[in-house]
Amino acid sequence: MLHNKKKYHSLAHSIQLLKYIKEKSPAFEWKEGKYEAFNDKKAIELLVGDKLILDYFEDTASWKEVKAKLQDEESSWIKEASPFLIYKSSLQQLKIK
Repeated sequence: MLHNKKKYHSLAHSIQLLKYIKEKSPAFEWKEGKYEAFNDKKAIELLVGDKLILDYFEDTASWKEVKAKLQDEESSWIKEASPFLIYKSSLQQLKIK
């Protein structure tokens, strides 16, 4: 159960959870081979869509780097989306641990 839903960062949690599963499960592996027609990328590459996060899964990037990128991209998105809000409450950036 989440104790503070307003501070829960689902994307950061999901990335860390996948990394944990990959590290702790010796039989774990990404789906190999073609995933979509007309595209030679692996399924995980298409689903994640970000080289830095893929590097994190393969231990060639740190959580600190991923966290900084997530925070920067989230901040940029908030600035871009804010003028189009139809509700009075503003978008808030969550702190990633």
